[in-house]
Amino acid sequence: MALEEYRPGTAFPGVIGRTFDTSSPAWPEPLRARERLPNVLFIILDDTGFGQLGCYGSPIRTPNLDSLAEGGLPYNYPGTQEVAQNAAPRVLNRPHSIHAGVEIPDDGAEGVLVSQGGVDGGFSFFVQGGRLRYTYNYVAQQHFHVASDVQVPTGNHILSFEFEPTGKPEPLKGKGAPGIAKLFIDGELVGQAELPVTIPLSLGLAAGVSVGQDAGAPVTDEYTPPFPFTGTLRRVVYDVSGEHVIDHEAEIRIALARQ
Repeated sequence: MALEEYRPGTAFPGVIGRTFDTSSPAWPEPLRARERLPNVLFIILDDTGFGQLGCYGSPIRTPNLDSLAEGGLPYNYPGTQEVAQNAAPRVLNRPHSIHAGVEIPDDGAEGVLVSQGGVDGGFSFFVQGGRLRYTYNYVAQQHFHVASDVQVPTGNHILSFEFEPTGKPEPLKGKGAPGIAKLFIDGELVGQAELPVTIPLSLGLAAGVSVGQDAGAPVTDEYTPPFPFTGTLRRVVYDVSGEHVIDHEAEIRIALARQ
């Protein structure tokens, strides 16, 4: 039997009889992409955060969804309220990078580009005293600092942070993967330092991702919160694909340029 379709809102062209044999089906026309346009598949998961998917760093295996993400996973934050921890990118114990597209005015700028976690553990990526900085708070016991060896120049730039693990996590000992923290300005390495220990399971108990300021209890006492960024922050992109900053600077620029 040929499938008969009709436009929603028009009269039903089928026949509703007293029995199946005396009836004739018809269905509303489904939405279809116009000719030569791509089909886009939206996958919607209810009541789950990014941390529940393997491709976002969860220990839960989701191989079919992971295969869709083999090219890497950027998270775009063009300016948002604080994002809850269970809906934030899972960066623990894995290589990752963070990129901020900024415009620095002639008189300079300072403030938080992005922070994740809080006073009980997390990190802050910020500009202070004209230099790019990153502070890692290990469960409120130790603080590790990285600062650029050059001033952040005026104009439009991409400010980046990269974490490269150098060992394996030991969660039963309360230790995440150690690694190297690196800072970049427009893809050029401007500072680095060792993180001998990181948090293994959760960046703080309640705080999430805050873009353009440190909205909660601050990760570090180096500034007074919320310490908003005083330049123009176009967007922040997390990348957990494992690619190094210097290897895919062009892709980073494309991601930050998208509106």
